[in-house]
Amino acid sequence: MALIDVVMPQMGESIAEGTISKWHKKVGERIGKDETLLEISTDKVDSEIPSPAAGVIAELLFQETTTVAVHTVIARINTDVNAAVAPVPAAPSPAVSAPAHAAAPAAPVPVTGGAVVDVIMPQMGESIAEGTITKWHKKTGERIGKDETLLEISTDKVDSEIPSPASGVITELLFPEQTTVAVHTVIARIATGATASAAPAVPATPAPAPSAVPAVAPAAPVQHAAPAPASAFRSDRFYSPLVLNIARTEGIAMQELESIPGTGANGRVSKKDILSYVEQRRSGRVAPAA
Repeated sequence: MALIDVVMPQMGESIAEGTISKWHKKVGERIGKDETLLEISTDKVDSEIPSPAAGVIAELLFQETTTVAVHTVIARINTDVNAAVAPVPAAPSPAVSAPAHAAAPAAPVPVTGGAVVDVIMPQMGESIAEGTITKWHKKTGERIGKDETLLEISTDKVDSEIPSPASGVITELLFPEQTTVAVHTVIARIATGATASAAPAVPATPAPAPSAVPAVAPAAPVQHAAPAPASAFRSDRFYSPLVLNIARTEGIAMQELESIPGTGANGRVSKKDILSYVEQRRSGRVAPAA
């Protein structure tokens, strides 16, 4: 019997734990490679996690809504094609669980001239091999705080905002936006010294050449503006970047997004929730918010 361990993935450099929102399979059921095994939630992103291998679910080691430290084994898959496992309920959470609040890394020691920290493309799931840089939130030479959003990335499974692993000055952005990069590749560098300073460098995305055509005077403002996208509003409710992107694409304003019931951890709106709402909205079963 060949057993494959499924571990809680690290969904970003500073993420120490994740909450199992939903298991998509039960013990004894068959699963294909890259088929969704579970959904997890962190303070940065909600994500569907694919199976690293095809086989039969042998063990589910944690119940739904359990918070687990990254790199902890959460399930096992028997890859034996003839495997037959009697269905049993998911096991209760073991006595050793992730701490409620993982200790933050010690602050870097100030270094004259700045110690350089590499920022790498994170692996957003066991089977994810690359990610696309969709947006840089900082430019070379700008200061950034630890855990402040540095960039947004997109994979075939999830869109996510990636926080900075350290405070300091951006010294290099090694790839322009819309570039697809292999996981664990260095994509930026940050000087962490208290006196670190970076000379302005050429931006990762070249600025367009100035146009010789005179600027046209702006048109008179429209009196009846369309509802602003969800990202233009502030809310106390957490929404993952993936959910916000879907809302923006579908023209769902924050007031309307607030009305969608969430089935994720702590009532969060999951990808499935918003796609179900969009389907009902298109079929006229729910009316768009005024």
